[in-house]
Amino acid sequence: MEQSETIFFKQVLIFSAIIFAAIGLSYAVNFYKDDLKALGLKAAAAANESGKAFGEIMTEDLDP
Repeated sequence: MEQSETIFFKQVLIFSAIIFAAIGLSYAVNFYKDDLKALGLKAAAAANESGKAFGEIMTEDLDP
């Protein structure tokens, strides 16, 4: 009986930790949503520029 109680309490602890981590992450994302939006836009712009540069490299005539 003691073994199963220990396993149960470990499972409850892990479940609680996951729930609290999800709530904390949700709060952090909500608190920093403007900063995250700006970061996402910068990343999208950088990816767009990188894609353009890669496209220009791939369309160049690479034969000597």
